[in-house]
Amino acid sequence: MSPLTNPLSDPHVPFLRAELWDGPHALESLTLDREALEACDCAVIITDHRAFDYELIAYHCRNVVDTRNALQGNVGSHVVRLGAPMRVRSLSAAAA
Repeated sequence: MSPLTNPLSDPHVPFLRAELWDGPHALESLTLDREALEACDCAVIITDHRAFDYELIAYHCRNVVDTRNALQGNVGSHVVRLGAPMRVRSLSAAAA
């Protein structure tokens, strides 16, 4: 299956039968590589697996939603990090 029709990647769950998740079809985990990431519109990080190369995801995917704060540092404006500490301006900068 192509990444666009089956966008799931989990190194611990290579295959998930439809009846196990009450879905319309089975899910087969794909390997996250450059081609798969570039074919996706958005990657959503919902697990904290050490098996994932988060830099690869951030570099090759057009949009990333990081719900686990797995991406650190300045990763670009195409990444939304949920749960990351908000940047707060200092009081002197806010008053200016």
